[in-house]
Amino acid sequence: MAENKTNLEAINQRLEELETELSETTAMLETAQGNYTSIVEAVAISKLSKKDLKAVDVEMKRLRDDVTDLENQIAIVKEFKRKAALEELPLIREIKRKKIQAVQKAYDQQAEVIQKKRDELLVELGKLAAIKAKVGGINAEAKQALQGVEGITELSHNVNERHVIAPINRESEGLGISENVQRLAANGSLPSWLRK
Repeated sequence: MAENKTNLEAINQRLEELETELSETTAMLETAQGNYTSIVEAVAISKLSKKDLKAVDVEMKRLRDDVTDLENQIAIVKEFKRKAALEELPLIREIKRKKIQAVQKAYDQQAEVIQKKRDELLVELGKLAAIKAKVGGINAEAKQALQGVEGITELSHNVNERHVIAPINRESEGLGISENVQRLAANGSLPSWLRK
């Protein structure tokens, strides 16, 4: 498995080397071609000898041959890379499948943790409702104790509740989580008010 990956990496490295060498050789050839006119002119007025011109011709031919050779090598290595990749495609797919399975397993485990925490939250909200319901009994006792006393019209009091989803209050004061905050958190953006 690692050997096949190394083969593709080696092919990619060689391809990169060839492309760099081609780029450098092409730049040298372009420079030589740019200087060729001035060298021919210098030979025409005897500032340079024909021997100098011949040396430039030989160098330009060598560079052109090198460019052609490098282009051929690149074409061969690219075809070899294509064949190697096709041979390794089942292996690559299998590696990818196993990695995705591992990620899916971790995701499913974390989702299960969240669902358990959600269930715990609902149980705790139920306990909160039971505590809040005690106020009704207290109000009923007070009302019964003062039954028949004139001038007292309202004795009921309520618990200063926190909303499950804070429609008016700030999100951080609610007991639950709004759909929008859940979506943001599921995409990796946690609210600034989060108690860590």
